[in-house]
Amino acid sequence: MRQLHTNPMQKGFTLVELMIAMVLSLLLMAGATSMFLSSKKTFKTQEELARIQENMRYVVTRMVTDISPAGFHGCAPSAQGGESQVKSTVTSANGLHNFDNAIAGAEGGGPNNSDSLTVRFALPEYGMPIIAPMTAEDRAVRVNSSHPAYEELSQGDIIAVSDCSLLAVFMITNEPGADGRLTHLPGITINGITNSTDETTHYFGGESLSSAMAIKMDAVTYDLGIVTNNGATVSSLYATRLGGNRQQILSGVEDFQVSYGIDTTNPPDGTSDRYIIWDTVAAEQLNSRIASIRIALTINSGEPIPGTTGLNQDFTEEMEFVVKLRNRLTDL
Repeated sequence: MRQLHTNPMQKGFTLVELMIAMVLSLLLMAGATSMFLSSKKTFKTQEELARIQENMRYVVTRMVTDISPAGFHGCAPSAQGGESQVKSTVTSANGLHNFDNAIAGAEGGGPNNSDSLTVRFALPEYGMPIIAPMTAEDRAVRVNSSHPAYEELSQGDIIAVSDCSLLAVFMITNEPGADGRLTHLPGITINGITNSTDETTHYFGGESLSSAMAIKMDAVTYDLGIVTNNGATVSSLYATRLGGNRQQILSGVEDFQVSYGIDTTNPPDGTSDRYIIWDTVAAEQLNSRIASIRIALTINSGEPIPGTTGLNQDFTEEMEFVVKLRNRLTDL
């Protein structure tokens, strides 16, 4: 039987050495894990910040585009510093259609006591010259049916007619045809909207009023709403337009506050001398003196936390910006 001989120079690890090695390995792994988790947290924070900044850029662009033309009525004079030149016959249960006022608000009625804001304006790309005079207040408006904007009109649309001295707003009650006639008859209800029997008391398109134009109108309301999905709740900014449904435009908006810049100078110089809340605007009848609107938003990344309200995330940003109303620079 052969006897195995071992080399006296070969030695293995002792139990103590193995334990020391394992402890050192665990310390290294713990350090690497800590660095990984820290890097992951930093990445998530940067990702959330980037998402919030992108949302901020989007909402500013979107709201400035909608708010800045508030009160635009083609060549009709601005109401700033004087009586409104708008005569609206449109009636509905929807506050969007109150075209007598270009701007309207509501104070602290939404989530987290947030405000709401409504602006109304004409769409210049939908302006069409009137080609025949009205012979009475209730007669149809005649426009050029070959005009590109005419093809975009349909029954139930809201249009304004202006001759640069006065402006009437009404709903189209007929389906626009080849003759270019746009009727505005009372007693016809379309989607809850109707024209009142209170006529415009003004003829448009007469020989002395050859500059008369018909322009399609638009309006939008911004407010906050709460959405719950799979146990997670998120506060979001919504927009409601004429002829459309209420749509979510930005998730993660926790607070929405509006204040109104009032031009108190006589005659108006287009500069906001003080900012006030809507209740004060309404109480002091200062709607025609609004020269700018200040928006304040609190925004998070829009990612809800399951099982929570999602309204008080750790990572939020506050922003504030002012929108100058282009049609309220001076008394036009």
